[in-house]
Amino acid sequence: MSEQAVTRAVAGYDAAMQGERAPETALEAALERVGERWALLLVDALLEGPKRFNELLDLVPGIAPNILSQRLKHLEREAILVARPYQRRPIRLSYELTAASWTTPSRPRCGTSS
Repeated sequence: MSEQAVTRAVAGYDAAMQGERAPETALEAALERVGERWALLLVDALLEGPKRFNELLDLVPGIAPNILSQRLKHLEREAILVARPYQRRPIRLSYELTAASWTTPSRPRCGTSS
């Protein structure tokens, strides 16, 4: 058995013992970090550049402000985006994808074929 196969087997065993399944592909691992529909739509909205909270509310139809706030905090904890203050009092934030979240210079937008 190759070293990679052993590593994968051990990771799978550890995850199974914790009631989880280890991700087998990079896409699976990314989906575990980003997770769900709203988060993916937020990442899609941020592909064009930094956005403010209300801009994101407008760009992601149907998302409630409390859900938007939760998802932004989750994506920040996962190092997918960073929140930068643009106003001190009251504090206002702008959100943008981190450099680490970009893997290629040009990526297709969600829902497009190019």
